[in-house]
Amino acid sequence: MKQLRKVRKSGSLRCIRREIRDPHFPMTFFLRNVSRLRFEAGWSQRPARIRAADALRLLAERCSILAEVRLRMREGAPQEGEKPEDIVRVPVGYCDHCGFCCEIASGLQEFPPESLMPSSWRHIFGNGLGRGHRFCAFLWEHRRSGRSFCSVHPWRSRACRVFEEEECAFMKEDPGFHASAERGRLVKTLRWLRRLLDSQKRSAP
Repeated sequence: MKQLRKVRKSGSLRCIRREIRDPHFPMTFFLRNVSRLRFEAGWSQRPARIRAADALRLLAERCSILAEVRLRMREGAPQEGEKPEDIVRVPVGYCDHCGFCCEIASGLQEFPPESLMPSSWRHIFGNGLGRGHRFCAFLWEHRRSGRSFCSVHPWRSRACRVFEEEECAFMKEDPGFHASAERGRLVKTLRWLRRLLDSQKRSAP
């Protein structure tokens, strides 16, 4: 299939394997993403090879945006001193960094004047990372603690800034979010992705 050949030819497979080892790659949320897709009619009814190609595309796109944000950080952004992941060490108030509030693929492109969010990232934030993505492009995961955090927190939108405890409680009561987090589902999805990546590695020229 063209998409699978493109992944191998472009070297995306090597990039994927490198980026998913990053301690901030949002693996739990990616597994939840794919788990939700596997239960959607539009996805589950597709041929297996199409689902495989889509999964690789989603993974490559996630890896790409992670690498882009990380590079920007190394150049001195988004803030000096404190690192974004520092905010997960001591949860403040009601927030326990579950990531539910960021499991929305797009949002309003309204940013405060002091936000230094690049225009290209504002576009991604407003329109989502692309077809099939089910959570914010800038959601990362602190793998050691299992907590989520915003990789562009100092630049976040107005909507993110005003999201409060009432909205948080409402989201946590949604059975759909909890269903996609079931350990059995995540383990099954992880095994499927591993088989997919292994098969691509064996068939690569």
